[in-house]
Amino acid sequence: LVDHNGIGGVWYSEDLGVHWTRIGQGALPYNVAYNCAISVEGGTSLLVGTDSAGIYRVENNNFVSATGGLEINTSAYSLSYKKNIYKNDASKPYVYAGTDQGIYISENRGRTWDKITFGVWDGKYVATY
Repeated sequence: LVDHNGIGGVWYSEDLGVHWTRIGQGALPYNVAYNCAISVEGGTSLLVGTDSAGIYRVENNNFVSATGGLEINTSAYSLSYKKNIYKNDASKPYVYAGTDQGIYISENRGRTWDKITFGVWDGKYVATY
């Protein structure tokens, strides 16, 4: 749960919303909107997308910047998680970020990002809903 205004911070629940716990702020900026959040790999990682400050992830109950590979001042509007399971039982997690600069993918739970859209699908053409 994110407070779009940034004042209330970021909260999570482990019991379907009966109880909520606020996550420490760490490096998460106060002066920007929080647009989205996603839990990755069954709660082993939490990511928050911001307006003009990129993406942040939780480490040791505090937020750290996870903007490696993103353009400066990127706004992240949506985050999505997908886990591929292969015939040999190997699996690989992917996180996707819809931003004002295009769509990005992370293969390491949001630590770093690679841009996967260019041209007509770049920037202002990315859906923000």
